[in-house]
Amino acid sequence: MTTKTLYDQIVDLHTIEKLSADGIERLVYIDRTVVNEYTSPQAFSLLRENGLKVWRPLATLGTVDHVNSSAPDRTEFPAEENACTQVKYLIKNGSDFGFEVLNNGNPKQGIEHVVMVERSKVLPGMQIGAGDSHTAMYGALGAVAYGIGTSDIYHYLATSTLRYKKLKNMRVRVTGARGKTVTAKDIILFIVKKLGAGGCTGHCVEFCGPVISDLSVEERLTLCNMAVECAARSSIIAPDQKVFDYLEGREFAPKGETWSKAVEFWKTLKSDEEALFDKEVEIDITGLEPSVTWGTSPDQNCTISESIPDPVSITDPKIRVDYERTLAYMGLEAGQKIKGLPITHAFIGSCTNSRIEDLRAAAEVLRGKK
Repeated sequence: MTTKTLYDQIVDLHTIEKLSADGIERLVYIDRTVVNEYTSPQAFSLLRENGLKVWRPLATLGTVDHVNSSAPDRTEFPAEENACTQVKYLIKNGSDFGFEVLNNGNPKQGIEHVVMVERSKVLPGMQIGAGDSHTAMYGALGAVAYGIGTSDIYHYLATSTLRYKKLKNMRVRVTGARGKTVTAKDIILFIVKKLGAGGCTGHCVEFCGPVISDLSVEERLTLCNMAVECAARSSIIAPDQKVFDYLEGREFAPKGETWSKAVEFWKTLKSDEEALFDKEVEIDITGLEPSVTWGTSPDQNCTISESIPDPVSITDPKIRVDYERTLAYMGLEAGQKIKGLPITHAFIGSCTNSRIEDLRAAAEVLRGKK
């Protein structure tokens, strides 16, 4: 029997037809998607223009995500005219095509990727496409997931299928001792710096190793979310008991006997021992400290004890020029210590770090301060 990676197994299970002799171009089945007010309007307009329906409305979830205010007293509809139009159109699309839409005021509304995971719309072994590159986050639950464009959203809504170009396989094994103050964000920033902003181009990255096994499901979500910052189209972690415990009892998770059968299948979702990867990397995080980006790209980061690098020391001329441009833009100087630099703005609650454990950690830091 041919040995397969976890990525290959899931893609093969979802392949309807191979469209090229080498099997790279395929027509694949997509289990579920999430749509927002910002990237989906054109897709729904195309459905109307062509007299088509959403093929599986229950497999589609809509949530207002990008244009809503972050003010505590925000209203159901944004004050800005274009934003308000987008929200109302998404609600109309949900009503006309028969899928659920979560607007401001609904306690289940939130960042699309977090909502999908917390309501167990994402399950191990699924293949999911959605209109945002950070859809790769769902790989933390053992799913193959990736961002798609507007025309692909339209095609999915009408058929539950997509044309798909199969990726190469890359395995990143993370080892070493994790410091007490080191978060999943620090780990993925370190990985991105090691691999480079384009280090995973054309690959689905499978994360493994003792450090990955020790991460909570929420931490794995952060890791897989940011894998796109080193150009990975998808990322994945083999599901384990932590994932099963996280999903059990959630709103759309299987129940009763179906749950037992699902877990039995999910336990088989792992790369074969002899599976071949196109690229393999091992990264040791021993000694890693909390990290921060000093530049305009996630790979431009260093730990809090380090200094901002000097472009002169960079041998690649393209990267050197990029560093020089970045330092000028940021108003920083080579050799400056990161620790002690003033923080002028801090944003908490992105799709990378917005789960309850992230907000609680931030609340501990901010308690009693303004």
